[in-house]
Amino acid sequence: MRIEDLKRGKEVRGGDFPLVKGQHVATVVLFSGVSDIPRIKELQDTGAEAQEVIKEVTTEKEKDYKELMDTNDNIKPLF
Repeated sequence: MRIEDLKRGKEVRGGDFPLVKGQHVATVVLFSGVSDIPRIKELQDTGAEAQEVIKEVTTEKEKDYKELMDTNDNIKPLF
């Protein structure tokens, strides 16, 4: 099912601007004139949960890195 098939009286536009050496993909979805749509609320909740997971994983990775690099001055630098 496509968004174009679900909308009534609104316009759907799309486009892209790829970067030749880009390493990321970003998406923006803008809804105008809609309210109290269960699916949109579900998508917002999913996005919020994903942000929490990313935050937890990032925090854990930073902690692991600090533990790995902490030598308690037992290892002298090479330079």
